[in-house]
Amino acid sequence: MQFADPHYLLLLLAVAWIWVPAWRARGPARRTAAAHAFIALLLVLGLSGLRISGGRASMTVMFALDRSDSMSTVASLSRDLIDRLTVGMRASDRMAVLSFGGDAILDRRPGPRAAVTALASRPAAGSTDIETALRVARAALPTGGVRRIVLMSDGQETSGDALAEAGRAASEGVHIDVVLPSEGPLVAPLTIDDLQAPARVRSGEPFPLVATFHGVEGARGEIVLTSEDGVATTLPVTVPRGGTGRAEFSDLRQEPGEYAYRASTGATETEAGGDPGGSAGAVVMVSGEPRVLYVGSTPRTLDAALRQARFRVDRVSAASVPRTASALAAYDAIVLDDVPPDALDQTQGAAVARYVEQSGGGLLVLGGPRSLSASIAATPLGAVLPVDVRPRTARRAPALALVIVFDKSGSMDDRIDGVSKIELSRQAVQGVIDALPASDAVGVIAFDTAARPIMPLRPGHDGT
Repeated sequence: MQFADPHYLLLLLAVAWIWVPAWRARGPARRTAAAHAFIALLLVLGLSGLRISGGRASMTVMFALDRSDSMSTVASLSRDLIDRLTVGMRASDRMAVLSFGGDAILDRRPGPRAAVTALASRPAAGSTDIETALRVARAALPTGGVRRIVLMSDGQETSGDALAEAGRAASEGVHIDVVLPSEGPLVAPLTIDDLQAPARVRSGEPFPLVATFHGVEGARGEIVLTSEDGVATTLPVTVPRGGTGRAEFSDLRQEPGEYAYRASTGATETEAGGDPGGSAGAVVMVSGEPRVLYVGSTPRTLDAALRQARFRVDRVSAASVPRTASALAAYDAIVLDDVPPDALDQTQGAAVARYVEQSGGGLLVLGGPRSLSASIAATPLGAVLPVDVRPRTARRAPALALVIVFDKSGSMDDRIDGVSKIELSRQAVQGVIDALPASDAVGVIAFDTAARPIMPLRPGHDGT
């Protein structure tokens, strides 16, 4: 809510003077006085220039095209540049064109986007008055929505005071961008659309922050990512084909907590309108190191690998496994390392099963014939295992359909014993594919901020 002329709000005293008798009166006189007070209130709000903004306001852009003698060699480039700058305009946005030299002429009033062909106006080309151009452009803009002037000039004014007029425009919330048409790379305003980040990460785990922006195809600019502690990272970008691009950042936090981030274009902010390129924010919750309950009597390579990967590992015997799902909820995953089926009693097994099924906890079961025997199917764990270990006859069961999903985000570049996590994942996927007969259907999906199919689900795989 904003007021263009807030001093008119003093008239609310007169409204109060009308309103008080309205409540003291009775019958029709009270209703008449209340109506008069309400009408007076509306008049005061109208005089004060009340503005209530909702959602994303429409934008009107006035292109002020310098057509003086000093700009004659790039006149055609200026018209082409206007067409490129308006590619990303929405249906509710408006554009206008003004030509100037020693005077200023409005070629096209604000309206829907349209190609700029030959301009019929003939401004005085022997001089350059940027102040007049900005004043006429400002006067032709509507009073509502986002208002911008794109000045296409070399800045060689011969009369007037352009800086003074620019100050008056800024006081009214009108943004002014200056573009010099040339054969070189295009530098044009960008607009931030969104900032995507994971909602939750672990301390010490790198995570991506992706800012989506749009602008004129081929335009260059900068995206600035600022964290709540004031650290700013700037990334130069070029708008790709189609007008929409992504700027990818990365961060890492060692301490648990909530961390806020904001992406902006780095444009100069004004009191009236803020960053003309807009901004977008995201909050990331960083939790402490993950905990793993490792059940087994003999230390293995996996135990050391988990600790090296910054997991907090609690080693216990089978007899010490908690007997309630709520106690197990303190852990992110449970590892049963060569634990015989009868080592966990019914209560412990049921608690682990509820932890997996109801809480979404992770379960990794390792072992051989001693621990993965057919008898495990009769325990509560048998229902949550992803495989059926019961012995089979010579006749093969119906073909299997298996989809493997693995993480390929930046955190998978971390190394364990000199080998990256992504390489270990690739080897694991390859091992699974090699172990399955060609009659089974196998699919592979990789994900980071988005999921991407690597191998569609189909039978007849050849292990490559």
